Amino acid sequence: TLGSFHIYHHSDLSDLRVLNAGAVIIYGLSFLLLAPVYLLTQNMFIVCSLGFGLMGSYFLYECVHYFIHYKKYESGYMKFIQDFHFHHHDKAPLKNFGNTSVLWDKLLGTYDKNYKKYEMPQRTFDSLITTQKDNRVVHAS
Repeated sequence: TLGSFHIYHHSDLSDLRVLNAGAVIIYGLSFLLLAPVYLLTQNMFIVCSLGFGLMGSYFLYECVHYFIHYKKYESGYMKFIQDFHFHHHDKAPLKNFGNTSVLWDKLLGTYDKNYKKYEMPQRTFDSLITTQKDNRVVHAS
């Protein structure tokens, strides 16, 4: 299940097989979300537009998640979102679920402002793709 996938991702950050959930999730989710839209509108243009938007957003989400785990960032948006995300991993697993924004966490009550004090522990640093010693991934230079 998705829950056990997420728990395993937390338990072994260096296992790149579970870094991203993959395309299968978005295909199933798209069908579940878009079938009712089609039944209500009978308009394939609306359904396709929403579908492409949903898939594009999910692709962006997965790319950001990959780059959060790629290397340690020192400034800017990636530093902010990496601290937010790894605070979720290392300190508050029931808070700060967002990978690209804090919006949903604030709306759903899962926002934890303590991420602002986050310091990356060595274990997390060692799990980053560019710092893994076994070279399971070819790194961009």
